[in-house]
Amino acid sequence: MIDMTKMFESILSTASGLSLPVTTEIFVCIIGRKVSKAMYYLDDAIDVVKLLQGLATASILEDIPSLVPEDEADLAYQKFAYAWDSLVREKKSNDTGNLVLRAIRKVYLKENIFIASCSLLRTIAVVVLPLLLYAFVNYSNRDEENLREGLAIVGCLIITKVVESLSQRHSYFDSRRSGMRMRSALMVAIYKKQLKLSSLGRKRHSTGEIVNYIAVDAYRMGEFPWWFHSTWSFTLQLFLAIAVLFGVVGLGALPGLIPLLICGLLNVPFARILQRCQSEIMIAQDERLRSTSEILNSMKIIKLQSWEEKFKNLIESRREKNLNGCLKHSLKRLMAQSCIGCLQLLSHQSSSWDVLYLKVPR
Repeated sequence: MIDMTKMFESILSTASGLSLPVTTEIFVCIIGRKVSKAMYYLDDAIDVVKLLQGLATASILEDIPSLVPEDEADLAYQKFAYAWDSLVREKKSNDTGNLVLRAIRKVYLKENIFIASCSLLRTIAVVVLPLLLYAFVNYSNRDEENLREGLAIVGCLIITKVVESLSQRHSYFDSRRSGMRMRSALMVAIYKKQLKLSSLGRKRHSTGEIVNYIAVDAYRMGEFPWWFHSTWSFTLQLFLAIAVLFGVVGLGALPGLIPLLICGLLNVPFARILQRCQSEIMIAQDERLRSTSEILNSMKIIKLQSWEEKFKNLIESRREKNLNGCLKHSLKRLMAQSCIGCLQLLSHQSSSWDVLYLKVPR
């Protein structure tokens, strides 16, 4: 609430000692500011009330935006199946390549070329921005002023930032979208193949393995575009950033590169540990699902009601093993991220300390 007494006291104290036209003008100006401020807070209150009303009511199907046709799983599977059939027809007798990867490459190659172009633009813009800021700082510290040069630097900064923002958002969105289509196509293909499995195929591929194909392998394939383009673009950005550091800071960049090198070397054992934990999780999940399926089938066929407690304890032990594996994987992943974050902070501090205190020439 706005205190009207204080408002009018401030108006009267401001208006005292002034002529009538000036007093009227100041009065109108202050009243306008107070009213606009009150309306601003009133609009915020109305938005909060609308938000609370929306949370109080249950969501209906019309509230959820519909999926565009090109992102549907059925269409993604049709494209994948068509590419698969064409590769099978063109396959030679001595060709033993992976048809899954070749079919995915045939369907999603153009999308990934566009994503690579956006990632390259983002990398170049990220590297150019510090150079433009460095040029702007040097321009502001000079005694003589050149308006055209200053406007050119500011214009280049704006254009580079716009290019970076647009390319980053397009690369992130399109990589996730392409990965979602890959994942949907593979999930539908695995599901349709599972419906056609023979009894021998069901013995070779258990229910847990099929679930892992969908939940782990297809999910990883969906994450592949983002990780692939992030890997090469961040590697290129790292080398370009090192070149910029040596060009601007000079030898002061050397102490900052040592923690980065340590960080890169530590990623190798951490990655192996996380991969081993992921394999243990998949094995435990497969054992749990296989045991649950066998127990339920045995209860349904042989009516083993007297063994319910033993089967329950067996399933709970498998579930606890799976849960411990997930917890172990999460803790090790958290340790790896914390170590990498500390090394990055140490890199920044070591570079600043070397430049400021050791008087390294720049």
